[in-house]
Amino acid sequence: MGYTDAKHIKELATLFDDIHALIAILKGKDHVLQYGNKLYFKSINQSESNIGLPIIEIIPELKEQGIIEILDTVFQTGTPYKIDQFRIELNIDGTGVLTEMYFSLAYNPIRNNEGIITGIFVHAVDITELVKAKLNAEQSREDLNNLILNAPVATAIYSGKEMIVELANDKMIALWGKDKNVTGKRLQEVLPELEDQPFFRLLDEVYETGITYHANEQKAILEVNNKLQPFWFNLSYKPMYDKNGKVYGILNMALDVTYQVEAKQKLAQAEEKLRSAIEVANLGTWEFDIKTGAIKLNKTLLDWRGIDQSQVITVENILENAFDEDEVLHQIHKALQPEANGIINVEYDIINLKTKEHRRLHSQGKTFYNEQNEPVLMAGITQDVTLQRLTEKELADKVAQKTADVANANNDLRQLNANLEQFVYVASHDLQEPLRKINIFSDMLLNSKAEISDEGKIYIEKIEKAAKRMSLLINDLLEFSRVSSKERIFVPTDLNKIINDIKVDYELLIKQKNATLDFANLPQIDAIPLQMNQLFYNLIGNALKFTKDDTASVIKITCNILNKEEVAALKLNSLYTYCSIKVIDNGIGFDQKYAAQIFEIFQRLHGKQEYAGTGIGLALAKKIADNHGGAISASSQPNNGATFNVILPINRKIFVEA
Repeated sequence: MGYTDAKHIKELATLFDDIHALIAILKGKDHVLQYGNKLYFKSINQSESNIGLPIIEIIPELKEQGIIEILDTVFQTGTPYKIDQFRIELNIDGTGVLTEMYFSLAYNPIRNNEGIITGIFVHAVDITELVKAKLNAEQSREDLNNLILNAPVATAIYSGKEMIVELANDKMIALWGKDKNVTGKRLQEVLPELEDQPFFRLLDEVYETGITYHANEQKAILEVNNKLQPFWFNLSYKPMYDKNGKVYGILNMALDVTYQVEAKQKLAQAEEKLRSAIEVANLGTWEFDIKTGAIKLNKTLLDWRGIDQSQVITVENILENAFDEDEVLHQIHKALQPEANGIINVEYDIINLKTKEHRRLHSQGKTFYNEQNEPVLMAGITQDVTLQRLTEKELADKVAQKTADVANANNDLRQLNANLEQFVYVASHDLQEPLRKINIFSDMLLNSKAEISDEGKIYIEKIEKAAKRMSLLINDLLEFSRVSSKERIFVPTDLNKIINDIKVDYELLIKQKNATLDFANLPQIDAIPLQMNQLFYNLIGNALKFTKDDTASVIKITCNILNKEEVAALKLNSLYTYCSIKVIDNGIGFDQKYAAQIFEIFQRLHGKQEYAGTGIGLALAKKIADNHGGAISASSQPNNGATFNVILPINRKIFVEA
């Protein structure tokens, strides 16, 4: 190819000037411009006057951009050079500012008839706009991807009719309960649990029709952590178009509103339960719009008042059938005052406008305020308390009657106590005197010189014994009555001293019975000393009385402090500290079935011929224990001794843990 003479150059100009490509011929190793078509000179902003100059002088900015080196290589080796996209910076506007341009280049060697390389044929196509458009598209795509990946809501792109997951941000992946391996997979493969749900069908419709789909609180069942769970979403399926206006994919955005939906469901359930409770409780509900003056009543209140549901209700209507109009108005105005707490609580009487039935109503409500702290609404409930108030009145009447009856009974009891005190006086004075005379005259008769037969002496002895038993019975009855009537003054009482004094009193009987009385470390308690003496005197005397003939009597007295659980089990006063004092003997005992009976007055388990006594001692002991806020019990088996357990408060101030 020897396009170097003038004739050929002219032919080239005719041929290449209309070609939409940059054509040039460079001559020699210095790459002197021999020819350039019109587009060539236009693109590099040069003129044909530069023909004959080396290309590096015409376009000096090509230095260090690799072009000269490529030309040198093609000229020296004869190997053509071709590249689809080559970036060059050119001073196309003559200002010295380089403009980025892209060309599709082809450099082919030119040879003479002898095959010697004489120049280079340049063919270049300006693809700057195409490349920049492509770069812009790629940048836009990258920006879109970044936007999706950083979107504040779950977002994904599905491409093609098969809905391939092209891109999904972390929020969408987490919402699915999957990992990042979902990219490149079909959505049906990623979420097979959606197969029987409407979502795949909706995606197909959006893909086919190009119509965006929006939904609020759309329910979906997703498998998360290997468990199918219900979720609710606000979601959209938006079609994505290519440059030809054809749908190529779908943009899916979803906002998880499960918490809000479940909260609404719970609120609806709570409201339904409240409505049911109001209906079951037969309560009236009301609302008072303070701005308009309109009042809303539920059916219950409308029925109570005899008002039609279609009627517009105002405060005036409400007060129309109220007996306590002034009080109701006063309470409403009071609740609306700025210094008030907004609470209304009023009870009033009404009469049904239709049936004329009388009712007593109790209304309670609260005032609600706007942002300017102005009252805008008052709402509350109303209860029909008619029956309750009637019942309370009847009960009050009955209580008054019972109170009068109790007062009369107290008067009778005081009279009875006065009679009892009179009897005690008679028993302690008037009856004792004849008994003493019977004893004296019996002794005088037995000791007189009168001749009395043996049979007569026996009768006189029986009279004397009967008189002594009668005297003992009177004394015991007197003591029993005094336990109830004496003033209760509790003072610190040393039980050790009490037992020691009783031991001295029973000294002779203890020797006769060959008995042993053991006790130690008994507490000091708040008590009535005389009654404590009576209590333990009877218990120890009981133990000395019911001994075995062939066994030495042993009496033990022990004590321990009760803990809180024991006090509670015995139903005692939890403010006191209690001790348990046990009097234990090894005597004849008794059957446990009589354990409660022995504390009743005049109850004896043995005949008076076998064992002396009146049957009052243990009853007296129980009454003393009761007087002190304590208790007494017994446990035994025949011929196996008996244990009497006395529970007494140590103090009357505060409980101390044992």
